[in-house]
Amino acid sequence: MPITNQQVAGHAFLRQMHDDAHFPDHVVDQGKASLLRLCERIEVGRPSDLELLAT
Repeated sequence: MPITNQQVAGHAFLRQMHDDAHFPDHVVDQGKASLLRLCERIEVGRPSDLELLAT
C-alpha cells in the first residue's frame, strides 16, 4: 500500500546518511525501506494513541 500522507511520502528519510560516504548506500536503503514499511503499517492500523502505536 502506498503512503498517502504527503508529508511522509515526500520526506527524504536518512538523507544525511545517504550523502555520507561512511555509510554504504545499500545499507542505508534497507533502513529507509524499513522506515517506509513502518509508516505504511501505521497508516493502515491508524492507532488512536501512543500506547496502541507501541503494540
